[in-house]
Amino acid sequence: MAKSTTKTSAIPSNFNDLTIVKRKVSELVMNPKNAEIYTDDNIDDLKESIINNNLTILVPIVVTPKGLIISGHRRYKAALELGIETVNTIEEEVNDDEMEFRMIQYNIYRRKKYSEILNEIDKLYTYYGRNQGKRTDLTSIRNEKSEDVNTRVAKIVGLSTGTMSNLIGIRKLKPQSIEKIDAGETSITRAWNGCKTEVKKKISNEAYHIPTHMFSDDYKIYNKSCQNMSEEIDDNSVQLIFTSPPYYRMRKYDGGKNELGREKTETEYVWIFRPN
Repeated sequence: MAKSTTKTSAIPSNFNDLTIVKRKVSELVMNPKNAEIYTDDNIDDLKESIINNNLTILVPIVVTPKGLIISGHRRYKAALELGIETVNTIEEEVNDDEMEFRMIQYNIYRRKKYSEILNEIDKLYTYYGRNQGKRTDLTSIRNEKSEDVNTRVAKIVGLSTGTMSNLIGIRKLKPQSIEKIDAGETSITRAWNGCKTEVKKKISNEAYHIPTHMFSDDYKIYNKSCQNMSEEIDDNSVQLIFTSPPYYRMRKYDGGKNELGREKTETEYVWIFRPN
């Protein structure tokens, strides 16, 4: 597991100012977005805690006015299995655009697998990409203009930007390692070092190899800058040009403050070239 803090969701800072409403469990509805992020359905420890508290669920379930659960899916499942008919709830109006972001906020202190944290990261990057330039009062983190998206996301999921970047890289290069990390069979550092070793071997084996089937018999390679090739190639004679952006941290082109490839983290570099 990634975290071993409290087993309940985060209680909002204005908890004492909110109105607690007792509602029938049968009126509440599971939020389908929850299953897209969190996969751990084991509630045995939670049920035992509720039984020890005389079948009382101490932390209210957060729901929309229509009963859609924002936070407290595990408590809701426990209530169903234990036959509890009514629970304390807090009502909060959240629109669909903000729902996943709010759910992640409420689960900051939840014990999570790294696979679930990666799901949170994906949702947060989508959220920030969709809402760039907009303002909200849901969290002070989002309004800190001095922080880039990667720093904000890392803060919310409780990781350093470096660890978050490594975790994303592991999933991309060797996704089966995430399950091993969750099971405690390896660590993020060890898995990431293994990924880097494999990539170096692959680059070493494939470097400078140009498959002959990529070209016809009539081709020529010009070992020079493409900025000016008026003497070699006629205007309007090229049908296709393919290129690649500068590699991350491999070369300094002296292109100014925001030079591509000189980002602070690998995640920031990848974020710049993300699909729209």
